[in-house]
Amino acid sequence: MSERLEIITTYVLPGGVGQKQRQGGHITARVTLGHIFAPDGVVAEMNGEMAGAAFSSTSDPVPWIDKATRDDAAAQVERMAGLKDDVRQALAKHIRKSAYFEVSK
Repeated sequence: MSERLEIITTYVLPGGVGQKQRQGGHITARVTLGHIFAPDGVVAEMNGEMAGAAFSSTSDPVPWIDKATRDDAAAQVERMAGLKDDVRQALAKHIRKSAYFEVSK
């Protein structure tokens, strides 16, 4: 029996967007909440101001890697100090209505 060590490196942008290997390919997804005010962060996404060649003001929100990550991010935003109440509520609502990838078992 031989053991094989496999190392997978995932590069994640400051706003939490990265690529993950799934079912023989790669997907671009929001893998973590990241810095919410980054050019690719959830605040810019909510306001239609995503920066980058792949994004425009009419782009759909970047899907989350899975439902649990998305829901955890929304809960983090609801507890986040330093945000105005209306921004906190709007951001949590935006995150919760964003799509996510189904985890294959």
